[in-house]
Amino acid sequence: MALNLKQVEQHAKEYVEMEARTKVLSVRFFKRYTLFGREDVVLFVRTTDKKDPDWWVIGGSTPMNLYSTRMFPGTGHCVLASSWPDVADGRS
Repeated sequence: MALNLKQVEQHAKEYVEMEARTKVLSVRFFKRYTLFGREDVVLFVRTTDKKDPDWWVIGGSTPMNLYSTRMFPGTGHCVLASSWPDVADGRS
């Protein structure tokens, strides 16, 4: 079943505001991908935070993950970390 992008974007907004403790200004679709049979999206989120204003959010059919663009300027490492639970959970 295809992801409802509007629902995922709303969930991402709420997730960033809760986890990063900041106000979201915008959520933009960046990329859709399927890995290991799961469909996820990469979203670019802009916030009011002065130190980390921009974030990548990856999720959809998998739990959401949040990555500062200051620490992860590209999405490649973010997608890999989101796809491998041991890496995302720090168990590697």
